[in-house]
Amino acid sequence: MEDELASMAAILGGSWAGTKSMTATSGPGLCLMLENFGLGIMTETPCVVVDVQRGSPSTGLPTFFGQADMMQARWGTHGDYEIIALAPSSAQECFDFTIKAFNLSENYRLPVFVLTDGLVGHMTEKVVVPQPSEIEVVSRRKTKKKPGEYLPYKAEDDLVPQMANFGEGYRLHTTGLTHDERGYPDMTIEA
Repeated sequence: MEDELASMAAILGGSWAGTKSMTATSGPGLCLMLENFGLGIMTETPCVVVDVQRGSPSTGLPTFFGQADMMQARWGTHGDYEIIALAPSSAQECFDFTIKAFNLSENYRLPVFVLTDGLVGHMTEKVVVPQPSEIEVVSRRKTKKKPGEYLPYKAEDDLVPQMANFGEGYRLHTTGLTHDERGYPDMTIEA
C-alpha cells in the first residue's frame, strides 16, 4: 500500500467485500488515516486500526514511546460521533485486545482503534495463544433478507443494521453524506 490514506480506504473496501480488515500505523500516519476513519464511522464499516504511538508531533521522536495520539484518535475526524478504543499495556493484551477489537467492530458495525505505544510494541514476553476453538469470534451480522427487501442502514432492535457484501446481489449504496436507510443522501433533520 502506498500510504496511510490508501491503507484506510483499502480496509473499508475490504470490509464491504466481506472480509475482516485491519491496518496499522504510527505517529503522523494516524493523521492521514483519520479522514477515511470518519468515512468508516459514517458508512458504519467494521474494521480495526492499530496505532503504535510515539512522542512529539510530526515525525518527532520515532524511536521513543509516548501516548501522543490519544486525543487525536478521539477527536481527529470532524463531526459528532463515538468511538471504541482499546489500550493494551502488554504483549498479551495486544493479542487479546486485537481479537476483542475485531469482535466489537463486527458487533457494533464500527471502526475500532487499538492504541498502544512503542514501549509495548518493543516488548518481548510470553504470549499465550489459545487453541482456535477457545477464541471467541463474533461473526458479521449478515442480512437474511431478500435482495429487494434489504436496506443497508435500517437499524435492527439493537440499533445496529445488518450487513450485506458487495457482489452478493444486494443493492448497496454507501456515502459519507448523511443518509437514509437505503444509503441515499438525506439532508433532513430526521436523518
